[in-house]
Amino acid sequence: MTGNERMDTVLSGLLLAGFLIPAVRSDWSRRIIPNGLVLGLFSAKTILLLWKTIRTQSFDGSGWKPSAGGLLLAGGIGLLCLLFSRDGLGMGDVKLMLALGWYLETTALLRGLLFAALAAVPAAIWLVAVKKADKDTAIPFAPFLAFGAVLSIFRPLLP
Repeated sequence: MTGNERMDTVLSGLLLAGFLIPAVRSDWSRRIIPNGLVLGLFSAKTILLLWKTIRTQSFDGSGWKPSAGGLLLAGGIGLLCLLFSRDGLGMGDVKLMLALGWYLETTALLRGLLFAALAAVPAAIWLVAVKKADKDTAIPFAPFLAFGAVLSIFRPLLP
């Protein structure tokens, strides 16, 4: 990875974190993810894609395809979760997953969702074990999505 690629990764990760931190705070305290944050995340990635297209003068759409793939993948996963989770996943979580699909692109989205699930399961087990939750308790998922997304985006920088 070149120095410019490292800098792009760091800046992209910091921008992502700037949207995810308020989303996590809101989901944790009020159990809602504001649409403005989700729309802002979509817009930020779109501006980054436009900038990259202009900077590289690559007008063949190749820079947009991975984001579109991530968006479609997140939409499919979100739809399946809504259909089979018995109210376990809210629409805010699905909208955040869509925005993360657009932002992270396909491979990083899959990695981020895996990290999110691997973090959420032990946390839920622990909450049940210490009697802070039961099987019907709604646990905010945005903190885990944010953890997975940030870990996924910075993964290329790790040895």
